[in-house]
Order: sequence, then C-alpha cells, then structure tokens
Amino acid sequence: MPLPADPSPALQSYAHPERLVTSDWLSGNLGRPGLAIVESDEDVLLYDTGHIPGAVKIDWHTDLNDAHVRDYI
Repeated sequence: MPLPADPSPALQSYAHPERLVTSDWLSGNLGRPGLAIVESDEDVLLYDTGHIPGAVKIDWHTDLNDAHVRDYI
C-alpha cells in the first residue's frame, strides 16, 4: 500500500512535490512499511556522523554522476 503524499503547501513549488516530505511528515511516518529514506549530503562524511534511522546513503559524487559525460543525473 503506498504511503500518502505530504500535503504541505511549502513543497508545491518544486518540480516533483510528491517525492518530497517535510520533517513533520517524516517523523509521523518513520517505521511504516514501504517507506524508504535516501540521504545525500553535500559533505559525504556527514552520513557517518549521524543520519535518520534506516536511511540509506547516496554519495552524490559517485552515485549520481554520469562518468561518461560528467553530468549529474
């Protein structure tokens, strides 16, 4: 069963607001089946310092960089 989208008006100006949530929404939905939290920090070492419980790390330098055209996806 899909999780409900965050209805926050603050997210509506983004290109894909259905993919974003506020901290209030997240705190109310932590631990629900089907929720995946992806963390990508400016400084890739911050994940090891501390992160949201259950979050998976994406290193934007390597995981989101197209090696052939050197562009971020």
